[in-house]
Amino acid sequence: MLEFITDFGDSAVTLPLALAVLACLVWSRWYGAALRWGLAVAGCGLAMALLKLGLFACGSPPPLAALRSPSGHAAMAAVVYGALAGLVAVRCRRDRQALPYAAAHLLIMAIALSRIALLAHSPLEVIVGLAVGTAFATLFTLGLGEAPPTLPPLRWLLGLAAAVLLAAHGLHLRIEEPLRSLAPGFWLPCP
Repeated sequence: MLEFITDFGDSAVTLPLALAVLACLVWSRWYGAALRWGLAVAGCGLAMALLKLGLFACGSPPPLAALRSPSGHAAMAAVVYGALAGLVAVRCRRDRQALPYAAAHLLIMAIALSRIALLAHSPLEVIVGLAVGTAFATLFTLGLGEAPPTLPPLRWLLGLAAAVLLAAHGLHLRIEEPLRSLAPGFWLPCP
């Protein structure tokens, strides 16, 4: 069951979902949101890659010894599902806008806790991943404004998300191993 939950945070799932949402935003001509979406997802991925490269090359400072590799699953889940909740919320009636955020929060926390339970990451590594992903999701949703009338109905957006999740769930994208092998030659001298 834990593997089933954690797979929703794998980049093999979150990246196709992010691309599908980006395509939907472009198709609906909501270019500002599409740009912000792309920057949020790419920025989160880049921030996590740089954090991992730095930690792989230099290690953690002594007070943060439990921080060896921040959780990419937690970060990508937070940015993709958190930002998607923001898109869904703008399509909801005002009295129901908290529902997508609550659902996303439950999924994100389940993924984060599964990473700890599977011993894939320490609690600190999961917290760092959640912080990075949440920061980028928040940047996306702040000032999102009203959805344009060209945005597909909510059921289409949720159907697209469900289709991508069903197609990609269980696939795995191994990003950490290539980053670990790149780290020694990539990073500047460590302090």
